[in-house]
Amino acid sequence: MFDAIDAGFCIIEVLFDPQEKPFDYRFLEANPAFIDQTGLTNAIGTTILEFAPEHETFRTSYLQSPQQCH
Repeated sequence: MFDAIDAGFCIIEVLFDPQEKPFDYRFLEANPAFIDQTGLTNAIGTTILEFAPEHETFRTSYLQSPQQCH
């Protein structure tokens, strides 16, 4: 099903610094639609900052919550 949907979809791993603040994320999986829609080829296994160092600072307020797990 992951590969069959038309919507772009990816799974990421959020990376935390020693103070438990998220600072980057790594692409773990992506469906073909995600790659087609974003143009992010060969992103699997890389972080957004490795893949696109010019990317703006990783904004993580939406990732910080009491339910976060890592």
